[in-house]
Amino acid sequence: MPVHDLWERAHRIWSVIRADPATAADVDGVTLIVAHNAINQALLCTALGAGIADGFRSVVWPNW
Repeated sequence: MPVHDLWERAHRIWSVIRADPATAADVDGVTLIVAHNAINQALLCTALGAGIADGFRSVVWPNW
C-alpha cells in the first residue's frame, strides 16, 4: 500500500538523520527538511511515534 510505503520511507529518513546528522545538512544542530504534504505527515507522525491509523491525514500541510 502506498501509505505503508510512505511511513517506511519516513522511518528510513529518520534513521539516516539520527545516524549521521552531517549527511542531513546539520547546521548548528538544526536540520531543515523540505517536502510536501504526505511525506510531511509521515515524518511528523513517525517522529512522534504515531502509527498510520492515528497519524495519516491528522495534520495537513497545504502546498502553497
